Amino acid sequence: MRHFLAPLAVVLMASPAIAAEGAAAPPPPPPPATGQAAPTPPPPAPPATGQAAPTPPAPPATDQAAPLPPAPPTPQGVLVPRGPSEVLAGEGLGRPMRGPMGGRFPQRRWHDEAPNPLAARDNKPLAGYHGGTFFLRDRFDNFRFYPGFAVHLDSLNYFGKGVSDTELKSTIQARRIRLSFAGEILNTWQFLLQPEFGSTTFDNIDGRAERSAAAAGKTPDRSSGTYSPVQTGNYRSSLADAYVNYGPSHLINVQIGQFLAPFTMENRTGSYTTTFMETALPSRALGNPSNREIGAMAWGALRKNLFYYSAGVFLGDGANRPNADNRADVIMRTYARPLANAAGPIKEAQIGFSFRYGMRDKNRVAYDYNPMTTQSGYTFWRTTYTDSVVDPTSSNTSGRTIHIIPSGAQTGAAAELRIPYDRFDFRTEFVFVRNNTREGVDGFQVTNTERLGTLKGWSYYAQLGYWLWGKPFLTGAPGESGPRKVDFNKPDPGVSPQGMEVVVKWEQLRVNYDGAARGGTPDAKKNFDGDIKVDAFSIGANYWATRHLRMSINYAYYIFPDSTAGGTKDQRALAPGNRLDAKNPGFADAAKNAHALHELSARLGVNF
Repeated sequence: MRHFLAPLAVVLMASPAIAAEGAAAPPPPPPPATGQAAPTPPPPAPPATGQAAPTPPAPPATDQAAPLPPAPPTPQGVLVPRGPSEVLAGEGLGRPMRGPMGGRFPQRRWHDEAPNPLAARDNKPLAGYHGGTFFLRDRFDNFRFYPGFAVHLDSLNYFGKGVSDTELKSTIQARRIRLSFAGEILNTWQFLLQPEFGSTTFDNIDGRAERSAAAAGKTPDRSSGTYSPVQTGNYRSSLADAYVNYGPSHLINVQIGQFLAPFTMENRTGSYTTTFMETALPSRALGNPSNREIGAMAWGALRKNLFYYSAGVFLGDGANRPNADNRADVIMRTYARPLANAAGPIKEAQIGFSFRYGMRDKNRVAYDYNPMTTQSGYTFWRTTYTDSVVDPTSSNTSGRTIHIIPSGAQTGAAAELRIPYDRFDFRTEFVFVRNNTREGVDGFQVTNTERLGTLKGWSYYAQLGYWLWGKPFLTGAPGESGPRKVDFNKPDPGVSPQGMEVVVKWEQLRVNYDGAARGGTPDAKKNFDGDIKVDAFSIGANYWATRHLRMSINYAYYIFPDSTAGGTKDQRALAPGNRLDAKNPGFADAAKNAHALHELSARLGVNF
């Protein structure tokens, strides 16, 4: 008990002194004893005219600072700055805060201070540019919107024996004009919508397209059909990407819609950042010619992409095409970076694998198998041909048009390797496919099957790049196309980096087509069976003025070994000159001896 009474006694003993404070002046102090210092002298006399007045002495310190005057009321809608020690009452749990000398700051409530109309709740901007992305969001950061667009203007030029006599002409085209509407909802959901417009082409390039048709399977003549206007311009629009992604963490994501199929590293690299203007033969000709698929995919990665996975179920019929047979494909891709936690120069080296499998109902699927093209769009292997069967009741004496159609099992596998080292970047991918097919007569593709076949083979590329100057790899790592996000915790460089990259690439394609491998009899005179062989060497240079402005130039040299007019079983891939009329004396040499194609292309790309 005495421990509690002792403080009370001290207070009671001090009360008379406190009460008497200020009532009477205290007695003067006694004179100092001998040997002690003299008392402080009185303040000096006022200075003479023209001299500055001395600084008055500071008031005696007290236990508490003088009380602050009450703060004037804050008008609604006026932004009031806050001092370094001032805290809203709502943030301080309703308790007034103490000043540095013990005094109290004026208590203010949440509604007394108007929000900053230019900042979100986290004191970061509501709109602007950060990390390469334009953004717009609400004050509570529940919704973010990322507008964007892309314009790719390409120059295409072709050279080689007989090329000048074919339909290949130098041109400039809008390869793609794409709008982008992306965003985030509640920091967990992401979405992307990208309509695309392009490219500028001719309709009815050879004058044979019908406006009104003859009987199915017959070529129209003057009495049976009329033709569309020749070489009319055509600018096509389509949907590139349209998906919603649920991503509660970097490890767990579910994506639904139309997007890049998870097969090969290049196919998962956005068209804005591909090293060459188009993807290589393994993905463009074999792996996933349609590029995009409609379906659902689960994906995610460990920290630093030590391990990445993606696997989904897709319709399998390509972009913007609904399901034709009530069947689906399974497609997956995974890769690992085993040195990601190391500090070595190749810590981002990765090795990966892709796989796909699906079925096509021969009684439902009737669209053509994808043709094979060069980077600049020349088709060296078509999926239609003319057989030797002639209808005696028709004026057509050249035979029927036969379509090669995917049918039955479709299987593919791929391997990838990437080793970035300092300013060097080495990449290689290998793709193998075994796809079953069937052949149907033009006009009867749904109801007619002539024979059942198989297309199988492999393709690979090896590519080496070097960044001459600027920031290397400023466009990011390949194969990591995903929802757009903005991380405000990462500092923005302010000035966009620049860079110059040069690259060389070697590609090979070796495929065999056997139209009657699984049933039926091949056409005796004009069957389309045989090998498809292509070699390609390419060099390129990319100048990135920023990550949003690209200027590229590519040269590609395509070789079609043993190609000749009409093709043979040893080579079904044709050079442009091989398509000329071998019976014409002016074209005979090119038709038989043209084995190559030179392509020189350039791109000016702007993308956000």
